[in-house]
Amino acid sequence: MVLASPLFGQQAVFRPGGFSFITPLQISVTQDSNFLIDRSDPRQRLFLLSLPPSVLLGTETGPIKASDQVMTLAMPTLAFEKGARRYELVGSYMPEFEVFRQNSDQNAWNHEAMADFRYFPTRTTRFVLTDTYHGAQDPSRVLRNPFLFLPRNAFRQNAVRAGFEVAASPLTVFDVDYDNVITTYGQSDPFQTRILDTISHGFTFSGKRMLSRKQRVMARYSVFKLLTNNHQRSNDDAVDTKREFEHPIHAVKGQYRYSFSASSVLELSGGVSYMDNSTNYLARVDGYRRFGAFWFGGGFGRELSLLARPLGLPDGITSATYYDLASFRMIGQPTRTIGLQMEIAGTVNASKGFTNGGKSLLLRTRVDHRLTDRTVAFVNIETYHQPMNAYVHAPLSRNRFTIGLEFSLASEAERRTDPRNLDEQYVALTEHERRRPLPE
Repeated sequence: MVLASPLFGQQAVFRPGGFSFITPLQISVTQDSNFLIDRSDPRQRLFLLSLPPSVLLGTETGPIKASDQVMTLAMPTLAFEKGARRYELVGSYMPEFEVFRQNSDQNAWNHEAMADFRYFPTRTTRFVLTDTYHGAQDPSRVLRNPFLFLPRNAFRQNAVRAGFEVAASPLTVFDVDYDNVITTYGQSDPFQTRILDTISHGFTFSGKRMLSRKQRVMARYSVFKLLTNNHQRSNDDAVDTKREFEHPIHAVKGQYRYSFSASSVLELSGGVSYMDNSTNYLARVDGYRRFGAFWFGGGFGRELSLLARPLGLPDGITSATYYDLASFRMIGQPTRTIGLQMEIAGTVNASKGFTNGGKSLLLRTRVDHRLTDRTVAFVNIETYHQPMNAYVHAPLSRNRFTIGLEFSLASEAERRTDPRNLDEQYVALTEHERRRPLPE
């Protein structure tokens, strides 16, 4: 557990400026089964949906299931860093290319970009401004969200956060944040039964206090709005409408964290939220325990999508959704050259009338083997299950089996001293121990 520290001004340490690679080059081949593709023409969708079922028999009116082999090339993340005693400036960009063997119309160029500026006016204050952008054709894979099984289509999300922190004492920190997330998704929805394009923005006020070296408490209040990003235009196949939840949403949460030892942590959190003239509870329990070379952990509780992500705001497409979540995670390294991760997450949508109501299950396993100091081979297995998918109106099970190689292009100094370098994200460098922190 890390103690709250007021010495923000000392954290802006000068780094050698310039460009560097902070992630390895990745080449992989995936067998992807039962992913969703929507090739229907949005200009004809309203007309087709108005016809009787007997006429529509055999007509493609929505997403279909497909299976294919995909080659993926993820270029190394190129980062630019510049800093001095009072500020840090970081920018990064990572392109990814997907090439399909049979469905060539699904070939994609995905993007991930980030800009982060931190300024330290005094030793006890910090100002942060961050902009993160995601652009992809497979939102289900990019968002890593267990209750979003979406057809492949153009997904764009830009998240901006501005925050100001004040350390009132060595044990107490207060901060206020403003978040703005704009999400667009290429597949339109004629009857607006699903919320696809959204703008989310709001403020979060929080305080943290270390009660002792083993105990920490946190309190947070959030107020935000969720707006549909649907503007009238020519050949528009979606009707404009106003949503009840566009009124401000309020949430209050508290958290208690106790570290029994350096290898055992327990977190308890709870609160209430107010949305659409109704109140709902928020509660969650999480725990991690280390056994030898492995961390085991998990949690169970009810959350609101808007509050579940690190930014405090949503993936956008299922933003104003309550869900019950049970999760399990294992991470470890049995030998110095082999890393193993496993994740299981099951969700039940507790909101009525929103997208993807029902149950879903996600399982993910990854095994890494460091062949040389700069080369890692990996196998990744992912499976998604949903008893009833909102897009195909039938059960959906998507399975992905991936094998690949990673090659580090960073210099030796960058790999061993830059905290942003992720060359040992899954398996340690062969000459020294991992810097990997306790799982969050």
